[in-house]
Amino acid sequence: MQPVYIVDLFDTIVSKVGCKYIYGHPLEINEQLVLMSKSASVTAFPIIALLMDFPEDKGSELGTYADVDLHFLIAQQTLQNLTAPERYAQTFKPTLYPLYLKFLEQIAKSKKFRETLADLIRHTKIDRVYWGKEGIHGNSGLIFTDRLDVIEIKNLKLRVKPQIC
Repeated sequence: MQPVYIVDLFDTIVSKVGCKYIYGHPLEINEQLVLMSKSASVTAFPIIALLMDFPEDKGSELGTYADVDLHFLIAQQTLQNLTAPERYAQTFKPTLYPLYLKFLEQIAKSKKFRETLADLIRHTKIDRVYWGKEGIHGNSGLIFTDRLDVIEIKNLKLRVKPQIC
C-alpha cells in the first residue's frame, strides 16, 4: 500500500473552500502568519490551518488507509475592542460560518475519505471569540501574534481511503 500524506489531502479541499491553507506545529503556523502579514503581496486571511501532530490509526477497517483525528482552525483577523455580538456580526456570520460549512461539504465531496455526508462528519466545533490563552476570567494572552476570531475544529474523525495514483 502506498503512503498517504494526510497534510496534502487538504490542499485541493481548502482551495475549493476559497481560502489559504497552512499546516504545521502551532508555533510554525504563527511564524507563517507573521511573515504573511508583513508581506504586502500576500493576503493571509481567512485561513484554514491543520495543527500537527496527529495520530493515524492503522488496521481498523478493510479498505481504509487510516483513521485520523485532526485539529483545524478556521481563522480571520479581528479588531481588539469588538464585543462578542460585533464579532458575530462582522466575522463569524459573514465569513467563518460559511467557510466552516463549505469546508465540511468539500471534505464529504472529496472522495478521499469514507465520510460522504457533511452532517455526519464527527467533530467538536468551538467558536473562539478573540482567541487567546484561557485564564480564569477569560483570555489572558494571545495564542497567535495576530488578533484572530476562530472556529476551532477538534477531534475531526475521518477514515482515509487508500489513494490510487
